[in-house]
Amino acid sequence: MRNTRIIVSALATFCVAAVTATSLFNVQAADKKAAYSMEEIMKTGMKGDTSTLKKVVDGVATDAEKKQLVEYCKALTLQEPSKGDAASWKAKTAALLAAAEKVAAGDKAAIATLKETSNCKACHSVHKGDKK
Repeated sequence: MRNTRIIVSALATFCVAAVTATSLFNVQAADKKAAYSMEEIMKTGMKGDTSTLKKVVDGVATDAEKKQLVEYCKALTLQEPSKGDAASWKAKTAALLAAAEKVAAGDKAAIATLKETSNCKACHSVHKGDKK
């Protein structure tokens, strides 16, 4: 009888641990979803003279705008490229994110790197799909 209780107790503990682990895995998977769509990132964050990127590169962005650019770049790393090699996409977006984070942290020298890594044509020529 005592052994049965130990086995039942161990089994119950295992089940609780398994449910907890599964729940944590699901939360982590949900965290990997991009906070912004590709369209939002490009339209507001990257494109044009009023974009967050342009303000940061020109040195006129507020701290909040610098942080917003970092958030756009984080979301960009979670996107899938329309075409091209996924490894290339990961490398390009990771470099862009790293530069944005350095600028947001106050590294003014990183602005040059941010300009370089945010070259639209360099990314679009290998990863942007045809318009539908």
